[in-house]
Amino acid sequence: MGRIKVFPTPDYQVKQPRDPIVPRVPCTGMLLGPSKSGKTVALILSMLLDQYRTASGESVWERLYIMSPSIHLDDAWKPVIKFIEEDMGVNMEREKVLYDTWDEGAIRGIIEQQRKITKKSKDLGLKRLYGVCIVVDDFSDQPELHKKNGEGALDTLLCRGRHLQISTFISCQKLRVVSNCIRVNLQFLCIWRLRNALELQAVIEELSALLSKEELLAMYHEATREPFSFWFIYLLKPKSEAFFKRFEERKLMVSLYVDSRMRTQGTDSDFSFDIGESVHIQSGAKLAVYKVRIADAFLSTDRGTFLYWTDTVADTLHYAELPVGAYTGPRLAAWISSNFAAATYTAETNELDVSWDGVRLILNDAELRQHFPGTGSYPPGASPSKPLSINHLLGPSYITGSVQRFVFVQMNVYSELYLRCPSLANGETTVGPLGHDILCKIVVSKGVGHIMETETSEGHWVQLHGPITLRHLRFKLTDYQGNVVNTRGTSVSFPAEPAAPEQPEPTPLPAPAEPAAVFPLPSRRSRSAEAGRRAPRTSPSPPRPPWRYNRWWPSLAIGHGGDRRAWHAC
Repeated sequence: MGRIKVFPTPDYQVKQPRDPIVPRVPCTGMLLGPSKSGKTVALILSMLLDQYRTASGESVWERLYIMSPSIHLDDAWKPVIKFIEEDMGVNMEREKVLYDTWDEGAIRGIIEQQRKITKKSKDLGLKRLYGVCIVVDDFSDQPELHKKNGEGALDTLLCRGRHLQISTFISCQKLRVVSNCIRVNLQFLCIWRLRNALELQAVIEELSALLSKEELLAMYHEATREPFSFWFIYLLKPKSEAFFKRFEERKLMVSLYVDSRMRTQGTDSDFSFDIGESVHIQSGAKLAVYKVRIADAFLSTDRGTFLYWTDTVADTLHYAELPVGAYTGPRLAAWISSNFAAATYTAETNELDVSWDGVRLILNDAELRQHFPGTGSYPPGASPSKPLSINHLLGPSYITGSVQRFVFVQMNVYSELYLRCPSLANGETTVGPLGHDILCKIVVSKGVGHIMETETSEGHWVQLHGPITLRHLRFKLTDYQGNVVNTRGTSVSFPAEPAAPEQPEPTPLPAPAEPAAVFPLPSRRSRSAEAGRRAPRTSPSPPRPPWRYNRWWPSLAIGHGGDRRAWHAC
């Protein structure tokens, strides 16, 4: 079978933005969000006037064409108009670049003009081509914009514009109002917090070929949690590098796959796990676990095997040991009949009746500690504080007539379990007598052999210790008292997804109509209210210093065909 041969082609260049995070030009993208979410301010102050400048400070485009019904009404556009006139040197009396109505003819004219300029430049042997940008803002109410047959001017622009060095930015309130042709040709998306569940569902469905819907939804909620924050998705990147919170260095897709079969020491229910290399957890980072998978291999006797009773006349303690196994109500009654006194189990009421002769009485754990506080009467390994009894099966009781009646017999040894990680969790978000290291709770309800799956409670993130550097993590599966359970060789597995630390609360955004509106992107000093009010540059600005990347958490696929890593950079 012949190989595919790659033939050399001419290497043409266009000016590129100094910001390494934003898409390279020519590019096509959509800013999606409801009214007043911050789309226009982000587009104007952040993208057009700051990020899409070259290292020397000039715009990456030779022309900016703005189509917006509010271009002459919204003062937020004034810095852009000034930028076009002064920085780009456009004489707006002779050349039209601002449109307050939808004009398909103008778009087709720009496309044709760019076709001629691009062809002429290549014919002349020029290696640097002439690029332009068309911004379409706030035309969601225009039916001409939403032709579904792919014949609209915007469809043509998204399909062919990149070959003509045309970048296109669309600001829109609903994803599905634009045609399929436009959506499949988008190179990036910026998504603000949506107010419609169906619209959010449509967005997640649109991206579901990249990641699972659960992962996408978790990233969306994290990225849009802060006011005016947005989820940036660069669709041309590998999926491990495609997701960002705002235009920042840190990526959102971070996972750690844990499986007790890959432990470095311990058992399946109490094990240490080697991450693969040392990682740094920042202060304020959070964690959630999904699809914790555990097989119910627990026997009725796992918490204890001894039946205790007292001789009320001699005031002595006696016991019998229940053989290890999984029991039903009738089987337990049969064993008690053989080793203590006649017993019957009633399935309809889930009650167990044990004959009472007025002398011998079965004791619960509290009564054991009260009447027999010393250790001399207990079997080896048991004590008043930990008698290893079968009272977790029998439940409460009372005397009625000539029987001691146990009113709620429970053959499942555990009703819930807790996944814990002492080296990660702390008491800020998990408090109470159960402990501060709980990652999630697992309900046990189906019986032996059932595969249980659960996750961190919806909407809850476990606050992590930090800052801390570590390589090994220890996980434990325990009952409510903190006792490690016996999984009998069945593994515990789950993906853990840390989230980045919360950023300082951003300054509330003024109404978009205000001239001094600022889109809050706190980690980038260059994004300030002055971005749109700078005087024309007389000398090249120094290039921005290189960013410092700190490894925060690796994405590992342990035992699943290799070691795949995607670093969270911050």
